[in-house]
Order: sequence, then C-alpha cells, then structure tokens
Amino acid sequence: MRPGKASDAQCNKKYIPVCGSNGDTYQNECFLRRASCKKQRNISILSEGQCYHGMHPIIMNILPLYRVVQPVSR
Repeated sequence: MRPGKASDAQCNKKYIPVCGSNGDTYQNECFLRRASCKKQRNISILSEGQCYHGMHPIIMNILPLYRVVQPVSR
C-alpha cells in the first residue's frame, strides 16, 4: 500500500476485531491497514480478536507455552 491511498480508504464498519503488532486493537483488518499507512509503520495482525491490555504483544504469544506450577509442600 502506498501512503495516501490506503490511509484514505473507507473501511467497512463491521466489528471483526484484530490485534495489531503494536498492541492496539482495531475494529477490523481494514482499520489496521489504514492505521499502518497513516502512521507509515508496518503494523501486522498479531491475532484475531482484541489485544490483551497491559502486556507487551510479544509476551502474549509466549504465555501459552508456560504454565504455573505450584511448589510441592514437604
């Protein structure tokens, strides 16, 4: 996408949230692409659905790999 083109695009208002690689939730993929163009930054879809606030986007992808283990009492 070239700056000035996608940033002026009219996006469908349908709510299909996506989480951007910058940690922001966008109404749908079109809004993400428009923001990427306006900010002239590469923002990609990190995941479908809303972002988890208060966590760095990279951490969100790592968390499911770990589980909390309680210490065993002796």
